[in-house]
Amino acid sequence: MILIKKLALESDKRALAILAPAELTPSQFKIIKFLFWQEGAYIRQVDIERHFSMTNPTVTGLLKNLEEKGWIRREVNPKDSRSKIIRLSDAALARKEELHAYGDQIEESLIHDLTERERETLEKLLLKLLKQPCASGEFQCSSCLPCVRSYTEGLAVRAPEQIDR
Repeated sequence: MILIKKLALESDKRALAILAPAELTPSQFKIIKFLFWQEGAYIRQVDIERHFSMTNPTVTGLLKNLEEKGWIRREVNPKDSRSKIIRLSDAALARKEELHAYGDQIEESLIHDLTERERETLEKLLLKLLKQPCASGEFQCSSCLPCVRSYTEGLAVRAPEQIDR
């Protein structure tokens, strides 16, 4: 479906403009958002790679840029000194509300012409296309808050060595 690809490109284009004041790319923003939802969990680079279906070199570059910009820090995993965990910096944590507002603006820029019913239908159809069982009984996605919370709670309650490597 070429329309889905066009929508994804349009979303990134709008997100780039909205995120410009924060000097973030859409991909960097997605990782920061993911880390906010993971607060307290031991998140490693491989967890980010798997969650977003990104390659190791892509995530390495994104994390390097986020670290240089002061958004994240890497810490030695207290349970396994061979691995690092990714944490948001204090500066990033202080900007949580601002970043949340950016996310709302991006979404609203795409769906502002839809009625409430159309928005609900769109969400159900998009979740169905992802074809993953959802905590709500519908389908699980990687971006709606209930699904992300469900995923992150699973990470947060497990010790780092119990998380799939």
